[in-house]
Amino acid sequence: MYVTRPLSLYKRNPSALSSPPPEGPNSGILIIQDEEAQPTCCFGLFKSDQVEDLPFPQNKNLRVSYTTSRGTDRPNDTSINRVIFIPVLNQPLSSNQYYVIDRRGRHKGKVHTNATEDDVATCCFGCCIPDMEPVPFDPKDVRQQFEIRKRGWGGYFAKSAAPDGFPPGFLRRKGWRVATSTARDFKLNEAPGLDKNLRDRLPDFHFPLSQTSSAAVVVGKWCCPFMFIKEGKLKDQLTVSRYYEMTLEQRWEQIFACENGLSGGNSVIVDAAVQREVIAVAGREVQPAERNVVDRIMWFRSSSNAGGEESVGLGLEIVDRMKWEQERAGWVGGDESYVTVKRVEEVGGIGGWKKLGCYVLVERFVLRRMDGSLVLTHDFKHTQQIRSNYHESTHKRDRGRRCNMLFRLLYPRYGTSAFRSKGVRQHFEIRKRGWGGYVAKSAAPDGFPPGFLRRKGWRVATSTARDFKLNEAPGLDKNLRDRLPDFHFPLSQTSSASVVVGKWCCPFMFIKEGKLKDQLTASRYYEMTLEQRWEQIFACENGLSGGNSVIVDAAVQREVIAVAGREVEPAERNVVDGIMWFRSSSNAGGEESVGLGLEIVDRMKWEQERAGWLGGDESTYVTVKRVEELGGIGGWKKHGCYVLVERFVLRRMDGSLVLTHDFKHTHQIRSNYHLIYLIHCCSFDPDQGPALNQPLSSNQYYVVERKGKRKGEAYINSKEEDMKTCCFCTSISDLKPQPLDPINIYQQFEIQHCKRGGFAAKSVAPDGFPPDFLRRKGWLASVYLNFKGVPAK
Repeated sequence: MYVTRPLSLYKRNPSALSSPPPEGPNSGILIIQDEEAQPTCCFGLFKSDQVEDLPFPQNKNLRVSYTTSRGTDRPNDTSINRVIFIPVLNQPLSSNQYYVIDRRGRHKGKVHTNATEDDVATCCFGCCIPDMEPVPFDPKDVRQQFEIRKRGWGGYFAKSAAPDGFPPGFLRRKGWRVATSTARDFKLNEAPGLDKNLRDRLPDFHFPLSQTSSAAVVVGKWCCPFMFIKEGKLKDQLTVSRYYEMTLEQRWEQIFACENGLSGGNSVIVDAAVQREVIAVAGREVQPAERNVVDRIMWFRSSSNAGGEESVGLGLEIVDRMKWEQERAGWVGGDESYVTVKRVEEVGGIGGWKKLGCYVLVERFVLRRMDGSLVLTHDFKHTQQIRSNYHESTHKRDRGRRCNMLFRLLYPRYGTSAFRSKGVRQHFEIRKRGWGGYVAKSAAPDGFPPGFLRRKGWRVATSTARDFKLNEAPGLDKNLRDRLPDFHFPLSQTSSASVVVGKWCCPFMFIKEGKLKDQLTASRYYEMTLEQRWEQIFACENGLSGGNSVIVDAAVQREVIAVAGREVEPAERNVVDGIMWFRSSSNAGGEESVGLGLEIVDRMKWEQERAGWLGGDESTYVTVKRVEELGGIGGWKKHGCYVLVERFVLRRMDGSLVLTHDFKHTHQIRSNYHLIYLIHCCSFDPDQGPALNQPLSSNQYYVVERKGKRKGEAYINSKEEDMKTCCFCTSISDLKPQPLDPINIYQQFEIQHCKRGGFAAKSVAPDGFPPDFLRRKGWLASVYLNFKGVPAK
């Protein structure tokens, strides 16, 4: 089973390509080409469909092309093969080993294979290596595995993973290229694999006894290419679902239940037969006799009362991986279909018990097609994980009084203690009583709440707080965070304006400052915000005589922490009793200190690491070295290099600042520069106007036709789907002008200076292509002045 990873992860950290696949047999990694890793051409002006480096993405349609020159008098010959590249199981991405599958034609869905020395034939003037016909997929056949290598001066070629193999001609020849196109018949979703921490936590056990199972919790998600699953015809299967989604769910399932009255005892004998595995195809259970293995495929067949039959086959690679995942979590298999659970449950409650339920942990693998339709479920019952729950009987009032006296004798009242989030004895579960009021239970299995919480029927009343106000805290705005702050600001500023992308609330117990009583009075809650900004790390100036290259060399501090506005040195941070303390000193000798619970510290770092921030123990600084190529017709005047900074800001309820924690994202670097303009040109033959809500420095315009039958209409960018293939090349069609829509980014153009003079236009839309007269480089613009409607040049 495969997990997915974004291509940008490996662009930022190429050494990660050598990392092995996730733990476990039959693992692999599929690559998703995300927006950050989108290839470009023409100095970044346009998106490119060419794949210039390994690894190949699996969320795109790929075509392999090879162009042969046929002389000056004849057109070049280009051959195209439309294939799918799937990384070989149990190999790191750096091995560049792939299965190569036809996605069109009469061999659609079949796998290419290497020829062997026995297949080599003798021709007129030497030996001839034939191309073997594609065959059904066999993951154990090394002849179906190819190592893709990059050629030094461009393009690729393939070697056989088998020592005596010869790839087919279209892969064997050197210099073939790979182009991508957006797939319309499938979408490869994220599949991060197993969340071990969530799995170990187990599902919440607090649900009504009237339910036979708890809600399911997804603790793992993988992706399975179609070759490992058999259903229907191969060609149809590839069209319907190129990839399958496999999820692992957990739930508690009832295996025993009984009822009792006041006269019953406090011991219950549980005796239940539990089926080790339950498999269902399309919702109908598969009997053990309906499972068999043929050619390394395990087939499951289910029958309905109406006589219909559903069948699906799973490769043994998937079956073995599922069982490995279960066995490492404690599941015990066996030849017997059922296992007997026998145990004695001691039921508490002074007044007796009413109903008891016994539950087993069930882990279910769920296989679905890309459209979400269900293929198969496979339940594993973990009989080593058994839990029971019961309802206590109600008491009469006088018996309740005697019980309360007895509880006071048996369970002494403990005093309060310092807050510890990990201390389960400080956790209480509040339950609503059927006929009104509340009662508390200890989250610790052997705990007893204090009397005022333990007694049943206490009520809660509210009053308006005058010493605090709890404001809204919606959490993280992921879309706003991914957008990044606006980069259009003057170079005279060392940073951009801050943008708040997240807001949380922190109760006072997780923060330590001053005396506890005074802290509760001053600020019952604290506000934590996450801000983004661009911060300058390098700047230089130049004149007309300077070159167009700038070497950026800057040392950037990974983290900067400040308490009450004063920076905290790394040596002034230490952890005591689950609290990380930060101390800052002033020149006058004063000292400010504040402590954050490790729960807050860990959460902040988790938020940063999932956004790409890289910490490190080796140094508090990281060096940024890069060469910037600057444009401009007349040269450049000033250059600035900026890093993305994400800052957590902790404030009290009154708005006063407690602490700031800056994280410098050195994988997000941008540069800006001022041009020296020698020639000023404006206005096309069509009219143009700056785009709404954009600074003039963005150079974004609407371009409006002012003559002809399209007079008054705005030009529009073409999209990828407007591209046409003619002969052996791809052409971009110009779209006709349309009525202006100010919010349509396909009607907005960014005008740029060309290095050799003139202008060129780029689409504001990421996948847009301007009309030809704007797209070509070097066009000039003239100024027209109107006097009483008479144009004068």
